[in-house]
Parts: sequence; structure tokens; C-alpha cells
Amino acid sequence: MTARDPQLTAAVAAEGALPMPAGPVRLTAEREAEIRERAPKRTAEFTAWLNAYSPLPGGDAADDAEAVLEEDVPALLAELNAVRAERDQARRQLDARTEDIAFLERNTLPELRRTVEHHKDGKERWRERAEKAEARVAELEAASEPVHFGICFTNVRGHRLVNGHCLYCGMSAGEATS
Repeated sequence: MTARDPQLTAAVAAEGALPMPAGPVRLTAEREAEIRERAPKRTAEFTAWLNAYSPLPGGDAADDAEAVLEEDVPALLAELNAVRAERDQARRQLDARTEDIAFLERNTLPELRRTVEHHKDGKERWRERAEKAEARVAELEAASEPVHFGICFTNVRGHRLVNGHCLYCGMSAGEATS
């Protein structure tokens, strides 16, 4: 590691440059404003310094420094602004969706619970009705079963056939007509 140039260290201290933060620290609005303010005025000073101390022949180092200071830094700062704007918009959308969800939870879920309870009650009522109807059907079927009274004392034409059986003696239609 090379020793730092004392003139450079003194110049940086005199200009009030901020020390680099140790570790990953977010760029604050104040620090960003200072960078935006310093970048244009430092271009000429930095270019002159590079031309004086650069081991590269010609102005290659100065041209690279100017490209960084005049083009890259503003482009990075503009991108930073765009990313922040996208973040802020996403945050606003998230807040709006959070409010929508809270509204739906407050208003829709209780209504759904009431509807489910209503349907459960209705289902139970229909179940009871169906059971009563089935019981009544069974009762009517038992009452309308043909009763076999033994031999019918009517002639073949005297059998009264209903649903394939004689209403009086219960014989099948086949037996009653033979």
C-alpha cells in the first residue's frame, strides 16, 4: 500500500469532504445533495490533479475522470431518483391494497359468516322437511299396500286391478285374469 499524498489529504480536509461510511449505509438525502453540489465543481480540480500526477501519457486519465464526473455520477444519481420514485409508488399501491384488504375483512367476512350461518339454518330446515316428507311417503305406501284377503269371490271380470294387483284380493293381474 502506498503512502497517501499529504497535499491530497490536506486538500480533501480543506474542502470539507465527508468521510466514507464504514459498512453498508444508505445514502441520505443530505449526502446526496452534497454529492450533487460537489460533482460539477470538482471536475476541473480533479482533472488538473490527474494530469499532474497520472503516470499515463497524455490526457487519458483526465478524460476518464471527466467521463465519470460529468456523465456517470449524474446518470447514477438520476437512476437513484427513478428507483426511489418507483419505490414510493409501490409503497403507495401497497398501502392502498392494505386499506382495501382491511375494508374487505371488516365488511365482507362478517357478511360471509352471516350468509354461511343462514345457509346452514336453511339446510337444516330443508333436511327436516325432507325427513318429514319421506316419513309421510313411507306412511302412504304402507297404507296403500294391496291387502290379500284370500280368495276373491268375484268372477274374473269382477277383479279391480290397480297397479297390477286386484284392489280387493291383492292377486296379481296375471293370476286374476287366468
